Amino acid sequence: MSSINVLIPSAGFASTDLINHLVHHAEVKYRLVLTDMNPNLGKLYPTLKCIVAPPTKSNEYLDFMLQVCKEEQIHAILPGKSADSHFLSENREAFIAIGVSIVLSKPEVVLATLDKATAIETLAKVGISTPASYEVTNQEEFIAALQKLNYPSQPVCIKPSKYPSESGRGFRILDPSINHHKRIFWEQPSELYYLSDKEILNAMAHEISFPPLLVMEYLPHEEYSVYCLCENGKPVYIIPNKRIALYQMSTLEAIIETNIEIVEYTKKILSVFDFDYMVNVQVKLDQNRKPKLVEINPRMAGTIMLPVKAGIDMIHWSIQKALGNPYPINKTYKEGFRIKREFISNYYDT
Repeated sequence: MSSINVLIPSAGFASTDLINHLVHHAEVKYRLVLTDMNPNLGKLYPTLKCIVAPPTKSNEYLDFMLQVCKEEQIHAILPGKSADSHFLSENREAFIAIGVSIVLSKPEVVLATLDKATAIETLAKVGISTPASYEVTNQEEFIAALQKLNYPSQPVCIKPSKYPSESGRGFRILDPSINHHKRIFWEQPSELYYLSDKEILNAMAHEISFPPLLVMEYLPHEEYSVYCLCENGKPVYIIPNKRIALYQMSTLEAIIETNIEIVEYTKKILSVFDFDYMVNVQVKLDQNRKPKLVEINPRMAGTIMLPVKAGIDMIHWSIQKALGNPYPINKTYKEGFRIKREFISNYYDT
């Protein structure tokens, strides 16, 4: 191939360093095609092919994606959002039929782990430590779950338990010790991260329907994004990144920290599912500082460039794997390497 044509759907999620890493890759000539609903994405990447896409959940999205793949002679699709992971898993055969590789695990693995409640239940059944959690669909079940988790004596977490809710969207902490009145008058505006049970019940009362929720044990200590590269159900690389600072659920600062207990715990989780390619396992320490699963994201993660910059090029190697090419399996990485994000401004004419 003179170049490898890679499609990145919903490309607004991708950091500019991720895009630049592939565009200027030292070993392979990649030609990127970016699709996104945002019509201004092309102004951020004026030298790349950027195509305005319909919503992922729309009826025309499949035809749109297949047409882009044909016209741009795409070799591989590199998804980084749950919506596209779900869509591509459900429609995988349509892309394989036109010669396009999907950088994702098998559809049944992706769909099982996008369902947060199912993933936790599956792991608990084989004896892997998971946070106490209850799936609820109405106010009565929600109140019962709070009681089982000793709320208000202990804080609890809630989040949508099933796709189509986006990963991280709707995650809330219920903590009665938080002074909500003080937050209103003295703290900076932020997402509704901390709430009370009364606020949740009030929201439920005003909604005709709401997604199934996972009410979970609160894990108070350090959180790790564990970035993994797998092949045929076996981990090739496991790199724990301790999250230091967050903004609206996204990592602002993190450091590679090879916590052996986290690594071994992640191996147990990976052994249950037949993963391929990149997997992001979110782990947090409980009250006894023991690791427990937060969630599994069976796709490329938002901060994947941290291990890449540290020496483990999971993105490039995953594309090569999808195309049937070899990649290194014994590379080392820089322990203590870190990422710190800062806000930048982009200027362009409308």
